[in-house]
Amino acid sequence: MDISQIFIQMLILFLLIALGYGSTKAKILTAESGRHLTNLVLYITNPCTILYSVLSGKAMLTVPEVLALTGIALVFYLVLVGLAHFVPKLLRVSPEETGVYRFMTVFGNIGFMGFPVVRAIFGQGAVFYASIFNLFYQLFAYTYGIRQISRDPRDARFSPRSLLQPVVIAALVSYIIYLCGVQEAVAGSMPGGILTKLLGMVDGITSPLCMIITGVGLAQIPLKKVFTNRRLYILSLGKQVLLPVLAYALLSPFVTNRLMLGICIIMAAMPIGTMTSLFCTRYDGPVDTASAGIFLSTLLSIPAVPLIMALLF
Repeated sequence: MDISQIFIQMLILFLLIALGYGSTKAKILTAESGRHLTNLVLYITNPCTILYSVLSGKAMLTVPEVLALTGIALVFYLVLVGLAHFVPKLLRVSPEETGVYRFMTVFGNIGFMGFPVVRAIFGQGAVFYASIFNLFYQLFAYTYGIRQISRDPRDARFSPRSLLQPVVIAALVSYIIYLCGVQEAVAGSMPGGILTKLLGMVDGITSPLCMIITGVGLAQIPLKKVFTNRRLYILSLGKQVLLPVLAYALLSPFVTNRLMLGICIIMAAMPIGTMTSLFCTRYDGPVDTASAGIFLSTLLSIPAVPLIMALLF
């Protein structure tokens, strides 16, 4: 693994975030345009990227390894939910903010940062494997996550319809295609070949859009509230330094495939997910705390991800 290339790729991603941030501050982009771009990524480009990752290249992991990675992803979120129970107590968080700190502990920015980082380090074909984590992300977010943010008991009722998100459907379809081993057959047919080329064209804009959207979102947050919250520093460092180191220590004796291990570590090292602020807005949670956590942890991820990968690999 070429660590210098990881630094270069992270620098490029950071510059794209800065582009979105600067464009918003210069009034070229607005919060409203950021929401439109977010919908474009969530409903179109990210699903296309996931499908393209499974159709565009040869399998990088065997079927048993994919099944093992699926099990790891499930256990990963179960462990995080367990840790989230203790984090607010350790940080002495007020009862009003306990739920959002639990949410921030569990849910990282897999879609907007995880996919581009995995693609930058391991190549386009690896995005499919990262999407496995996204399946459980959505499942836990729309069950456990809502319960932490909302105080309305009616919001705690789980509806399968909430999981009918394009990115989840794309991941499930890709998963079935991969397990059945029909990637080459689908991509090799005339309709499949045309579809793969179309998906590839859309895929080309996904990573830049994700980073620009992140920058647009960060531009909405008052900096004073970001850098004065001591608890968020501790949470961000724990989430992006201690958690990936712990994941490496637990997984490396059993996971010999470096791609599998690397994807797991990257998923563990992701900053606080943008869904935190979206859920706080939707369910009347502490939006300021969520936004500040997203900003601080995203800034920390720029040096943290290359550093972690350099130390562990």
